[in-house]
Amino acid sequence: MSYIHSIAVQNADFPISAEQMMHWFGQHISDKVAQRKFNYLIRESAIETKYSVIPDFSQAGKDILFSTGNLPTTATRLKLYDTESVALATKVCQKLLTTLPAKREEITHIITVSCTGMSAPGLDMALIQKLGLSPETERFSVNFMGCYAAFTALKMAHHICQSTPKSRVLVCCLELCTLHFREDLTDDNLLSTVLFGDGACALLLGSEPTTGKQLKIEKFYSSIIPDTSDLMGWHIGNQGFEMILSAQIPKQIEKHIFSSYQKLLGQVGRTEADYFAIHPGGKNILQSFSRALELPESALVHSFEVLRQYGNMSSPTVLFVLARLFETMKPQEFEKTPSVYSAAFGPGLSIESALLTMVGK
Repeated sequence: MSYIHSIAVQNADFPISAEQMMHWFGQHISDKVAQRKFNYLIRESAIETKYSVIPDFSQAGKDILFSTGNLPTTATRLKLYDTESVALATKVCQKLLTTLPAKREEITHIITVSCTGMSAPGLDMALIQKLGLSPETERFSVNFMGCYAAFTALKMAHHICQSTPKSRVLVCCLELCTLHFREDLTDDNLLSTVLFGDGACALLLGSEPTTGKQLKIEKFYSSIIPDTSDLMGWHIGNQGFEMILSAQIPKQIEKHIFSSYQKLLGQVGRTEADYFAIHPGGKNILQSFSRALELPESALVHSFEVLRQYGNMSSPTVLFVLARLFETMKPQEFEKTPSVYSAAFGPGLSIESALLTMVGK
């Protein structure tokens, strides 16, 4: 088996309120129709704040990338990604390591996750050096998989723990979505601009349980929804990474999520989960999920709260939800070993999910 021993989350440095985002957009985009659409999407998004590694969107006169004039090239954006990703990833991993009984030299593997930038040597190598990990640490990277990529990393860590006793796997998911703002006034891009922010999460997994509260990984389930590959995409363009995000996505999730949920629970002999940690891809996605499983929206309170406070940060977002659930559960709840169904959605369209149980005291 494998166990999540601890989770740490970290937002980027610069908060952006909904009002600041509307003001900034109005200053940079002169098209009045686009302004009205954007402001409507902001008001309907249920996002009050999100974060960026750059001050451009929230502090007037502090432009790093998006000063008036030509938009930065992809090369310029990725150069900034290289420095800012290492800084934010180091910060969240340091936060995680200060809470752990395990020593740094006990970490045997590292998995880094990102779809908003890449280079070689990459984030995995930089973290080994910044954190003072062993140069013999085995390294893996998950790139360009989008919002469900945290599950890919968890699967890799789970397989490592199962095949290698005594292993300790550090997972770091990091996305700097705001570096990829584009002056594309299509509905897809306006929605992406509203939804996405920057953040990072780090986890430590082990092949054996430790003391205190932890999450035991029971089973994973993956499902690709047929004939939906054109509904979500993430392409590298000359002026940043370009998102395709169709308004049809919530309907497809609502149509297919119940079957995915049933199949995963059926594999472990359960008929329902006790708690839910669902990726808040947007308000409509969460509402579609609750309708499909006939759940009150209160069952997704942690997902809605992460959306409100941080927006959609792509791959780390579902882990922010899991961390909130983990932190708010009382010790006596862990004694009942309740189950947690967690799921995220991404290009494919793919539904990636896991069933976990809360163990320990």
